[in-house]
Amino acid sequence: MTTQDDENTSPLGPFIAPVTSMSLRDYMATHAPASEIDGMMPKTIGDSAAALGLDSWKKYVTATHYPILVSRARYAWADAMMRVREEQ
Repeated sequence: MTTQDDENTSPLGPFIAPVTSMSLRDYMATHAPASEIDGMMPKTIGDSAAALGLDSWKKYVTATHYPILVSRARYAWADAMMRVREEQ
């Protein structure tokens, strides 16, 4: 008979399933500190619109565009971590 502990080889604990389909870059992006990401985000709606290539701040829709900006910041952070990792 196998138990949950036998089936789960995650170093994070007996009830956390191991992740096998996530790249290191994805992992770093997912676990980027919120404070770091906040510091990388545009500070105004106008800056956000410009970062997305919108020709007017009036075209910025938070529900649509904010997740894109957060994703870009997270992956920029992850890419920086990957570059540092490769230098060592």
